[in-house]
Amino acid sequence: REVNARVKSRVARDREQTAGLLRHAAAHVCNSDNFEVARFLGAFAPTWSVHCSVDETIQLLVCLRRMQSSTDPQLCLESSKAIKSILVTCANLLGPYSGLQECLRGLIDTTLSSDDEEAMSLVAEGCARLAVQHQVRLLDDVVHPVLLRAEEALKMLPIAGDVLSEQGALALQALGRYLHVLQVILRFCDAPTNDGSPHPA
Repeated sequence: REVNARVKSRVARDREQTAGLLRHAAAHVCNSDNFEVARFLGAFAPTWSVHCSVDETIQLLVCLRRMQSSTDPQLCLESSKAIKSILVTCANLLGPYSGLQECLRGLIDTTLSSDDEEAMSLVAEGCARLAVQHQVRLLDDVVHPVLLRAEEALKMLPIAGDVLSEQGALALQALGRYLHVLQVILRFCDAPTNDGSPHPA
């Protein structure tokens, strides 16, 4: 028993030291707009959920949001994957955060400007899953920006009988992306709440 206690204590100490090194590394590389950094931040989401404070985790999301606005498609996609990973894995940590509404709205607004359907869907899924799990009312803040973009795209489409211009074709493509994002969000709205009850209308 005494040996087991020592081993467990040593393992716990090593785990804490490793987590501390990872947190230090994350803070150090967070200002680097690099897809490898985005992968690192997403891959260690389980560590952030246990060993980071809410403020530290929000800072990681701010960093990834900046990366997502990059014109580099790979960086945009990798940062979106990392955002989803952190939102889902750190949901219990982020759920009570008072600034969560502003955070989710900012993430959605940024991803909708990326024109990358996969990136949009990843971030939308992360936001929706976090909202469904902790603050259902925040779904409005996730859905509303998507609806606004879809309405803007609809206005760009020609009326019946008109020839589809290049601008109209781009609007049609954008509308397709926004509708797909809405589909992703609605899929998680059908999931039960933590207590097993349906979501309020």
